[in-house]
Amino acid sequence: MTLLKPGEHLLSTDLSLRFLNAAPIEADHLIAEARAAYADPRKVVTEVTVSLPDGRAVAHGTAAVSIRRREN
Repeated sequence: MTLLKPGEHLLSTDLSLRFLNAAPIEADHLIAEARAAYADPRKVVTEVTVSLPDGRAVAHGTAAVSIRRREN
């Protein structure tokens, strides 16, 4: 994740994926667009939408992570 600073790592706290439509077997690629829906110094919630090139949504997901600093 590009939001991490040197010495930080992630701890997954939640993951959800919903399949909305079937992707045709002949689809040669899918498009995934993601964003950080919320971020503060200790946690990040991300959201992703996966779609076909024609714009039809195939899946929607969210993930939440806790940001931890590595202790030496």
